[in-house]
Amino acid sequence: MASPVAVKEKWAAKRDKAFNSGVSFLPPDSTHAVLAMQIDLEMWLTMWQVAILELDHEPHMVSVVAITGGTADEIVGRTGVALPEDAFVLKLSKSSAALMAPALDPEDAIPPEGPPTTPFARGRPTNACGR
Repeated sequence: MASPVAVKEKWAAKRDKAFNSGVSFLPPDSTHAVLAMQIDLEMWLTMWQVAILELDHEPHMVSVVAITGGTADEIVGRTGVALPEDAFVLKLSKSSAALMAPALDPEDAIPPEGPPTTPFARGRPTNACGR
């Protein structure tokens, strides 16, 4: 946000405005982010989206509950917040968090037939030809 074009175009103010209005879920205090989503290309709908964020401070889930009206929760020993907008925030470490939308119901996390068994999951990565 300090590059000449970012300053000239006021990207920081636009980012803050987008976050505060709910257009973006990428907080202005994030220093790094990895974003992923699945899109149904036939219907052009976002099926899910996830972000892993490195922040410039420690994320406090109590504050997230107070600001969003969400519900505090714990998953695999980590604190998190179920947000009213069908999303979930999970504190990963002292300065990182993950967000997922829609929120994944723990009952849906592993299908009844068990976890997926891809070659990669079994520790045997394959190339595009399956070798």
